Amino acid sequence: MAGKIRKIILTVVLSFIFFIPAAILLDAIAGMIFGHKSSGGADVNGHVMLAINTLITIAFGIWFYKYVRLGKKYPKEG
Repeated sequence: MAGKIRKIILTVVLSFIFFIPAAILLDAIAGMIFGHKSSGGADVNGHVMLAINTLITIAFGIWFYKYVRLGKKYPKEG
């Protein structure tokens, strides 16, 4: 049970760490597609960008929790 709690905490922390680079990358891609404002950001609605980035971060968290095996030993092949 303690291992599962540690994995959940690690997933949440890594998802928050993933959020910032994903926002920067998403802003750069949106800037290439839609152009830039004079302030340097992409010329799109910020709330939409936040919603898309949040969904990407949640998908990353689910992927990390389900498919990354931390500390598990796999059986030897052969």
